[in-house]
Amino acid sequence: PDSASISTFDKEVDVDKLIDHWEDMSRRYPSYRRRPSGLHRRFHTAILQDYDDYNIRDHFTVETMPDGANGKRELEDHMAEFVARDWDLNKAGHNLGTLEQSV
Repeated sequence: PDSASISTFDKEVDVDKLIDHWEDMSRRYPSYRRRPSGLHRRFHTAILQDYDDYNIRDHFTVETMPDGANGKRELEDHMAEFVARDWDLNKAGHNLGTLEQSV
């Protein structure tokens, strides 16, 4: 992804509510559910187009930090790895997830 953010919560996140919220956002902002097309054209930007198989769950992950990896450094390392992941250009250009702390 070209941008990323981290939010921390004192309580467990309700994943279904988060997905519902993101679905609402994608209805209000249709570019969230569009994929790039027309790539690699000289002197032109990519075009975003809708696709029929859009499903927010294809862009959502739930991950858990390894045991003992609960510090700021481990979170920063995970975020760096998340940002560096390859994009699937057949899907919308966003990914969303939760990162749970192991206890």
